[in-house]
Amino acid sequence: MDKFIMEMIATDILPYAVVEGVGFKRLLAKAEHRFTPKSKKYFRTRLMGEMYSQVAKRVKELLSVEKGTALPLPLTVGLDQHTGCVGVKAMFEPT
Repeated sequence: MDKFIMEMIATDILPYAVVEGVGFKRLLAKAEHRFTPKSKKYFRTRLMGEMYSQVAKRVKELLSVEKGTALPLPLTVGLDQHTGCVGVKAMFEPT
C-alpha cells in the first residue's frame, strides 16, 4: 500500500503532508481499515529515494539505447526533496 501511496504523491505532484490529512485518513479508513499510513517523513526520506532510484535507472536505460546504439548524452537526474518531483536534464551537442 505504501508504494501505491508514494506513486500517487509523485504522479499527482502532491505534498508529502497529504498522508497526514484528515480526508486522506478517512479515505483509507473506509478503503482498508486495517492499514495505518506512515508519516510524511517516511515517504519523503525512504520511499521517494527508492522510487527515484528506479525512475532514474529506467530513464537512463531508455535514453542510452536507441536501436542497439548508445546516444552520447550526459544525463543528470535530480530529485526535489520538498516536492518529490524528479527532473531530468540531458545535454546534446551536435557534431
